[in-house]
Amino acid sequence: MDWLAVVVTVFRALISVAVIALGISWGIRGQMRVTLLVCAVLLVLGILWTNFAALLIPTLLLAYMAGVLTERGWFRRRA
Repeated sequence: MDWLAVVVTVFRALISVAVIALGISWGIRGQMRVTLLVCAVLLVLGILWTNFAALLIPTLLLAYMAGVLTERGWFRRRA
């Protein structure tokens, strides 16, 4: 594997981590419109440019839902 492939792989991993962090943050704040707008942009990028952008859509939506569930306190013990 040459160095360019390694750099691209690391860049994709960092982008994926950033998308997860943004999705959780938007889910905690309840910013569904921002999340859907970003998903629409990623869909267009995925259609026109690369599959990687389209693969980020489910990642973003799942991270958003994790943020929503965290905000609602689904992990707290019920008494």
